[in-house]
Amino acid sequence: MDAPLAAICGRAVRPLQDAVAGSDAPGPRRLALEGWVRGRLEQSRTLDTAALHAAARLTAAPGLSIDDLALDLGWSARRIHRELVATAGYGPKRLQRIMRVQRVIRLSGQAASLADLAFAAGFADQAHMTRDFREITGFTPAGYLASANLKVGQWLEGADSFKT
Repeated sequence: MDAPLAAICGRAVRPLQDAVAGSDAPGPRRLALEGWVRGRLEQSRTLDTAALHAAARLTAAPGLSIDDLALDLGWSARRIHRELVATAGYGPKRLQRIMRVQRVIRLSGQAASLADLAFAAGFADQAHMTRDFREITGFTPAGYLASANLKVGQWLEGADSFKT
């Protein structure tokens, strides 16, 4: 069964339809399809890299607002949300909250108290950290950190210096 191109390609079908319309031979049509797919993959890779850069910026600056990030990237806040959901599976605010909790885990051996840890990780206060931590992990920070493998977030150490 042949599926219509629009059912497979969505709104981006027009350039492909134009490219294959010029020939009935399978060779040129296959080449046109391959070229179209390569172009879409390259575009996707570029967007993934930009979304990863946006995620790294949110990780590096826990207090960064989405509007400021959008302004810096030349994107709308809606586009940041759409690209991060497509790339990371979370919207920017949820991702930022998860990354702050990861930062708590990474910094836990370096802070004198939970209040200091909350401040170092970018939370407004200890209660804010506890609410987010409990929502994301199911545990309070003290409960989690008492039995956690604190090396779990070490791979994130280089996230602050991510470059595109």
